[in-house]
Amino acid sequence: MFRRSPPPVVNISSIPSIRGQYANKEVSAKVATILANTPAAFKPDAELNAKISLWKGDITTLKIDAIVNAANTSLLGGGGVDGAIHDAAGNSLYKECKSLNGCDTGDAKITKGYALPAKHVIHTVGPTRLNKELLRRCYRRSLEVLTENGLRTTAFPCISTGIYGYPNDKAANVALTAVREWLEEGTNRSKVDRIIFCLFMPVDVKLYYNLVPTIFPPTEEDDDDTGAAEHSEIQVKTEESLITERKREAEPGSENMNKKPARNDTTGDDVVGYKIGDDVVGDTAVANNDAVGSNDAVRDNDAVRDNDAVRGNDAVRGNDAVRGNDAVRGNDAVRGNDAVRGNDAVRGNDAVRGNDAVRGNDAVRGNDAVRGNDA
Repeated sequence: MFRRSPPPVVNISSIPSIRGQYANKEVSAKVATILANTPAAFKPDAELNAKISLWKGDITTLKIDAIVNAANTSLLGGGGVDGAIHDAAGNSLYKECKSLNGCDTGDAKITKGYALPAKHVIHTVGPTRLNKELLRRCYRRSLEVLTENGLRTTAFPCISTGIYGYPNDKAANVALTAVREWLEEGTNRSKVDRIIFCLFMPVDVKLYYNLVPTIFPPTEEDDDDTGAAEHSEIQVKTEESLITERKREAEPGSENMNKKPARNDTTGDDVVGYKIGDDVVGDTAVANNDAVGSNDAVRDNDAVRDNDAVRGNDAVRGNDAVRGNDAVRGNDAVRGNDAVRGNDAVRGNDAVRGNDAVRGNDAVRGNDAVRGNDA
């Protein structure tokens, strides 16, 4: 039986901090000044920037003190990153998790890493709805559990996004802000060496690369955008350029006025578009509210759903012009409230059924003039 070899282990020493990413122009230090119309919420801090990393990869491959698992309340495994971590760790993780009797939303519990390169797994349960405080608590409790156990390096997935449905942009903002606030408290910064935000989906990569300079802003020596556009791995549209572009596209006579957006499904985690404020960034017209999904006029909050302009071969679906009262369905003259059904000219009170003169309310039944080959 063929067995796939495990992916290569990634040592965190090979992952640069955001300070290094600023220096390498991987993250544009100029984004902060464009997106933040007011001064950055947090002051530049070289020490903290050296402790934070953005990394695109598989969290189960990290050789680190602890990875954080976006678990469910049972702690017994599930879909997404939760299932991937349980699969990689092996059945021993399941057995230890079973002994923990679950975990409340917003709390965190720790186990060994077993077959994972990580020494430990910190399991936290994110909210399934838009609850900023509970999501914030997930990040804080995970860091508290980390330091309470004398561990100094950790990696977070994007908690509560994906199947839990928390908006990616809001989740990213909560994650970065919660970690920054925790690091600012007391002596917390001295208790950790590295915190990695592990990004897997393209939408999260774009969001974090845009947001991190507003929450972990570059120092003056890093804030040099010379060559940043050429060297940046992630080409992103800033809010300023997006608004300008949108206004230009909306002008009468613009060649883009009547252009249909490309199809970008919002199924599962594959959303590429995202919002900054009320503006859309990425390739999707509106995530979850596409201008076009499949062949619908609008998807999710469609202008027409169940009343599609055309779906299948119906003139309209749901409250169709022709459904239930179809102009022609099968060979009926009308179906539902047909001209001929129930009280049809030819059904029930058929003019002729079999060869009857009348059947149902026949002119003659029982004493039919003829039955079978009736007159």
